[in-house]
This record gives sequence, C-alpha cells and structure tokens, in this order.
Amino acid sequence: SGTYIATPATAAAGIAGLEEMTKEALDRINALGESLATDLRRILADLEIKAQVTGYGSLHRIHWTPQPITHAAAALDQNMDLCDLFHKLMLAKGMFVTKRGMYAISTPMTPAEIDRAVSATAETLAELKPIIEKIAPQLIG
Repeated sequence: SGTYIATPATAAAGIAGLEEMTKEALDRINALGESLATDLRRILADLEIKAQVTGYGSLHRIHWTPQPITHAAAALDQNMDLCDLFHKLMLAKGMFVTKRGMYAISTPMTPAEIDRAVSATAETLAELKPIIEKIAPQLIG
C-alpha cells in the first residue's frame, strides 16, 4: 500500500538486521527467551497467580486465564482489563510489553535486560495481585 515505498533507510536497516541474525545470535536470543519464560512462570507461581505463559524462542506471552492454552481460541478467553493494566504498569517501569502481554527478545539484548524485565514483572505482578483478587479471583490460588 505504499508504507515502505522509497524509504531506503528502512531497507538498509532490514538488511543490517538480517546480516546480524546468525545461527549463534538466534540461539542466544532464544536461550534468553526461554530463561525469561522460566522466570515468568516462577514469579506467577510464587505469587499464586494462575496466569499462563506461552511462547517459543524469543517470543513469550502472559495470558490472564487459569486454563492452559492448548489452541488459539483458548488464548482469547482472558481478562483484557488485566492485559491493559499490566501493559501500562510495565510502561511506567520503562518496560515495553505489548498490550496483549507479549515479550520480544532482540539481538542487542543481554541477560541484564532480561533481569530488568523479570524484576519489573515481579514488581508489577505484586502490585496487581490485590486488583486481580477483586476483578478476577479465579486467577488467585
């Protein structure tokens, strides 16, 4: 539709990104993503919040449902108010997690960025827990 027509800077950035995306870089960011997912699950368990973490490699997501996500439709059955609150609270901590709760790991990231994201997530979930108890008590326990 013309969004990227005649934008050589965008094309150059895309080429540079592809040149950096080696097998080693992919393996590294995928390992960071799996580490993040493990920590997210641990935080949720420690706080006794029954949300789900799904994803693969460098992309992971929190779903505000106690039900395991076994198919695409199951991912739609969640509390969207919590998605919005979580997104905004994370932004206030300087962390961008999409409105639907997705984390994306990119090549410049290191374990330090993952640790910051995990800390911000732990703080945010602890802040949200009293709200979750009121608006979605099925997620507590």
